[in-house]
Amino acid sequence: MDILKAKTVKIKISASELKKIEKVALKAVMLAGDSLLSNAQKISSLTLTFKEGQGVASSADLQSEKIIFDYIGKYFPHHQFLSEEANSNVDFTAYSRIFKKGFHWIIDPLDGTNNFLNGFEHYCISAALCLDGITILGIVYAPASGELYVAIKDQGTRYKKSLHEKKITRSWPNKNHKKIEECLFVADLSSFRKTPDQFREKFHKLHYLSRGVRRLGSATLDMCLVSRGIMDCFWQFYLFPWDQAAATLICQEAGVKVTDVFGQKISPMSTSVLAAREPLYRKVSDILKN
Repeated sequence: MDILKAKTVKIKISASELKKIEKVALKAVMLAGDSLLSNAQKISSLTLTFKEGQGVASSADLQSEKIIFDYIGKYFPHHQFLSEEANSNVDFTAYSRIFKKGFHWIIDPLDGTNNFLNGFEHYCISAALCLDGITILGIVYAPASGELYVAIKDQGTRYKKSLHEKKITRSWPNKNHKKIEECLFVADLSSFRKTPDQFREKFHKLHYLSRGVRRLGSATLDMCLVSRGIMDCFWQFYLFPWDQAAATLICQEAGVKVTDVFGQKISPMSTSVLAAREPLYRKVSDILKN
């Protein structure tokens, strides 16, 4: 894999233990990815469930989730899990009180379900491991394209086209000095009707000033595109932890600044995201906040 960024390691877990966890998690998401690819061939026969305020889930989501839970749980039975399908109605205020102690996985077994159900291959599996409330490992796997992102806190982000074992090499700048009119943005507008009016106005301004704003249907993969410099900036309101926890670490370890949309410090429990490299981050943040 290609190293996007590297820092000094200082995590309250041994390197060997973290490596073991990473290996198990990678195997789990690969198995889940195989399951999604198989189910993609029989979309019409999948069972659908509509979740109030959260869209649709399918039996493919549930099967992917079970594979990840069972495989990781077999090796690390003391780890806790927070997942979109199993915990869609969780009380996050109550959960936050226990989240800051021990190992907690934040899982999205299928981010981009609507894309998946329509045969649009922009979907992924997301897994973040948090220790005492801090994300220390983030994995995002897009089985249709074979793209794999892995980030370890203070060790950088690695990316490769895993399906064909082909490494992708390019320059990974830590700064983005583009003018806004040269930038291509990505934002998830599914919650646009609930977005505060002043931010709708700011969206229109950014859309007008930039080369354009795309909506691709997977917040996790959209953030990963920012980590690679394919997209210049991502923002979204009304997120859940499984939408951003892994991708946030992937972005941060690739040199991308990530906060909530109000410019406050990001955490795995944050419900909004603004991600871009400096100094572009500051330009966009100023427009959103002014």
